[in-house]
Amino acid sequence: MKPAPNSFGATLQERLGQSVSRMNVLRTEIKQSIRVAVPAIVQSFNPGPPATCVLQIALKEYFQKSDPTGVLNPITVLADLPPLHDCPVKLPTGGGWSITFPIQPGDECMAVFSDAALDAWLQSGGYNNAPISQRRHSLSDAIADFGLRSTPRGIANYSTESMQLRSDDGTVVIDLALDQITITAPNVVVNATAQASIIAPTVTLGSDALNRSFLSHTHTSATAGSPTGPVL
Repeated sequence: MKPAPNSFGATLQERLGQSVSRMNVLRTEIKQSIRVAVPAIVQSFNPGPPATCVLQIALKEYFQKSDPTGVLNPITVLADLPPLHDCPVKLPTGGGWSITFPIQPGDECMAVFSDAALDAWLQSGGYNNAPISQRRHSLSDAIADFGLRSTPRGIANYSTESMQLRSDDGTVVIDLALDQITITAPNVVVNATAQASIIAPTVTLGSDALNRSFLSHTHTSATAGSPTGPVL
């Protein structure tokens, strides 16, 4: 008589085989419950504070489930993971300064999963925050780390000789090279709340606006009543 499908087997060989199969299924299920990092796509963004977003993991996932009949032949299923809500956003920041981005739906990032539950720290900050649960590497504790890009969304004309703060299409670029800083944009506005100073051995100003030359610009003297001379 054959052993029942859910038994450990009638012979030692059958029992050992069943035991190894059970361990393999258990090992796979444990690995599936541990999260580290995975590419994700922004669904919506909340500037906060704190800044958070809703993410959809960009990869489908293979799940192994035990055969409902009791036979130890795991069933593999390909499925989407659920959206990740209220994911805190990681940006370059420190010393009272930050670089922010106008995050939009469709932007790519890396979802990194915290070792411990984030809820208490995210709400209160500081030290001595007791996690509300003992979960580890959970889907509930994703952090959106921006910078990761797929090939279709890669940056064109990537500069290998300077650091740039730029738009993806390259129409706005602040380029920091070893011997030069270059700002390229359709419009540049400087707002100084106290004083604006330019100190350099040579200053060159050029403009095609109304074909007027800055060097020939004059004002009427308030004291002498006659026009001043051009800029020297």
